Amino acid sequence: VKATIELADTLLEQGRSVVIYTDHIKPCELIAEHFSVNPIHGSSRADRALEVTKFNQGATRVIVATIQSLNTGVTLTTADSMIFNDFNYVPSEMEQAEKRIHRIGQKGTCFYYYIYSSKLDYHINQMLKRKALIANEVLKEIK
Repeated sequence: VKATIELADTLLEQGRSVVIYTDHIKPCELIAEHFSVNPIHGSSRADRALEVTKFNQGATRVIVATIQSLNTGVTLTTADSMIFNDFNYVPSEMEQAEKRIHRIGQKGTCFYYYIYSSKLDYHINQMLKRKALIANEVLKEIK
């Protein structure tokens, strides 16, 4: 959480808007508290649509959510920067989250930051890459 907050603070100082994803509720709440925004996760009381609207209209420059709570059905092209505090175990969940800022309407280059706080995070990311390669190979065989 500390490294994610430090990176986000740096990006905000540069005038950028930032989407922050985590796979766990507690980090989501801690990060959101630091930036004085409502966390978006499965058991939060935040109005997801309202938080997205505030973000897209520039009322807030940070949106913090768990990966599964905000990885489909929204466009967040106000931001060109996305930070993953930690990883989901499913490659397609991560890919969907990444696509929230890389969509039609995005005017700039998208930047993705992945926080590695332990060897476990590194291992999970390597596993995600292997899973994605396997899935791509299977899809090639089907076509």
